[in-house]
Parts: sequence; structure tokens; C-alpha cells
Amino acid sequence: MEEKVHKIRSSFRTVFSFRNAAESFLRTPHHSKNSPTLLLKKSKGFTLIEILVVVGILGLLVTAFISLINPTLQIQKSRDARRKSDLRQIQSALELFRADCGQYPDDVSFVLSSPLTSSTCPGFTGPTVVYMQSVPKNPNGTNYYYDRTSTNTYGLATCIENANDVGEGVVTNASCPPSNKSYGVYNP
Repeated sequence: MEEKVHKIRSSFRTVFSFRNAAESFLRTPHHSKNSPTLLLKKSKGFTLIEILVVVGILGLLVTAFISLINPTLQIQKSRDARRKSDLRQIQSALELFRADCGQYPDDVSFVLSSPLTSSTCPGFTGPTVVYMQSVPKNPNGTNYYYDRTSTNTYGLATCIENANDVGEGVVTNASCPPSNKSYGVYNP
């Protein structure tokens, strides 16, 4: 039994000593200075080709992902959602104003100035009520459109950016670049 263990150990030594000898042979130059030498290389990193392939694949995946989510369209949709929310807020303030004053504001001055209060009501004698502290502005910096056609009707409108929007209140409007669509709310 001892002989078997000794033979196995010595055979391992032979294999490993041969490997060590081969590595040392391949690492040391045995040729003249002008001839290329064969060196054993240990892999400790990535080659330039491997890195370029990975970067190329990542670039393709990022490009595909960005084209799927379409950030420009998402930004347009978010600004349009803000516009719609702003018009609903203004509409709520107008309805409160009408409940106290009996009519809607007579001009666009409330859109251009802040706040919307009961002090602009004709004949209102009670304490001043603030219906809207500050009138929101369009994300592009312009005012929203307000048109009072009579004491009991009005319209609020704004141009929207998303040409694919087909929701309630969205209509085609040639004076609205670039989508030719506008969104409006009217007295209920």
C-alpha cells in the first residue's frame, strides 16, 4: 500500500515538474535577440478586442432602449399633462368665482394677473375671497387663452405638443404649431 501511495506521489511530481519545466522553457528566450521568442502568457485582464466588442454591444442595446422609450415624446406628454391640469385648476377657480359673483370674469385680466379674487366681482361687498393664489403659466411661458362669450359661458384653451393625443377636449387647430392640436375646457 505504501508503494502505491509513493508511486502516485512521484507521478504527480513528474507531471508538475514537467509543467514547471515547460513554463520556464517557454518564458526564457533560447534564441538569438533578433528572433521572436515564444512566451507563455497568463491571462490577467481583457484584450482590446474583447473590450471593443462589449462596448459595441452595450452601445447597440442603449440605442435600442432609447429608441423604444422615445424621450422627446415622453417630455411632450408630460408638458401636455401639466397644461391640462392647469386648465382644470383654472376652471375650478372660475366656477368658484361664478358661484360668488354670479358671472365669470369679463376679460383675460385674471389670466395675466394673480391672484383671482372676489374683489373683481361687480357689486361684491363681502370679505375678499382668494380663488386662485397664482394663476399657472403654460410650460412654454405663455398665458393660457380665456374667452368669455357671455356672462354664463367661457372657454379655456392651450396648444399642445403631442400630435397623437386624441383625448377629450383635444381638437385640431391650425394656429397651434407644431402639432396643430389644442386642448380646451368650457363651462360645465
